[in-house]
Amino acid sequence: MLNALRNGTQVRVDNRWAIALTSYHRHQVPVSGGFAVWDQFRNADGSPRYPQRPQEVGSIISTGVSGGGSFTGKINGKMIIIANALDVDAYPWDADWYGQRLKTGEGDQYDAKVRTWLNDNADHLDGSVVASGAADNQFVRLIDYNGILEQAVRDVSAWVENGIAPPRSTQYALNNGQVSLPPDASARQGIQPVVKLTSRSGERIVAKVGEPVTLLGDITVPPSAGKIVKTEWSQTGSDDFLDAPLPHQPSEALATHKTFVYSKPGTYYPVLRVTSQREGDAKTDFARVANLARVRVIVN
Repeated sequence: MLNALRNGTQVRVDNRWAIALTSYHRHQVPVSGGFAVWDQFRNADGSPRYPQRPQEVGSIISTGVSGGGSFTGKINGKMIIIANALDVDAYPWDADWYGQRLKTGEGDQYDAKVRTWLNDNADHLDGSVVASGAADNQFVRLIDYNGILEQAVRDVSAWVENGIAPPRSTQYALNNGQVSLPPDASARQGIQPVVKLTSRSGERIVAKVGEPVTLLGDITVPPSAGKIVKTEWSQTGSDDFLDAPLPHQPSEALATHKTFVYSKPGTYYPVLRVTSQREGDAKTDFARVANLARVRVIVN
């Protein structure tokens, strides 16, 4: 197209496709039931509120990426569903939708066959995140969830071969399509450590240039999920992480703190990143389960 342009060529810019795509989901209300997030686009009698496109694209994509999966909710083995709370492509409520089908299909065998683990601070991205030095340092906001997948494979194997049940499913609430996780590890369950980061003044800190800012980290691993093997800090939320040696041997809970001094005014988002491992092995590269927490520091 660009090669066809010449001096004096008139160009008409048309953004109708871009505008139409922002509301495309309103015209793709699934025919099959169970998709509560689309109820807002239905009339009282269940019929679509808006005109519908002739093809339902969602089911076509779902069938394609799953190798023809029918999602009947009837399975012949054991399964661990992995979903990410910040996934912008496969929303976390998808796991709830399939979980409900499994509960219907498996009945009282559901807990004996299925686990659902929801990863906090994880996106789609095939597990990895953009590394340091990139234009958008996602690694300070998102975790690499490959280690969670590795642990899930190990747990399914132990479940099937040796009858060792994995840790419980992640507990969550679903409200208008939004998934929220309990703030405490004992209530949240799953296998991911829960990280809380505050200061004595709360989660929003205001300080002056040169004034010490002390951050308080509280870390807990859910029951039977492993031990904390690593903690790291990023002072600004846009730079590399620095290791913080553990004060004792790997454990299920840890209270830690870090004091920073900022030399320039600005808004910073310091991060505490935590890694746990089922056996408490700090040297292995496998089955490492991460999470993080951020706070806002305003320096005047």
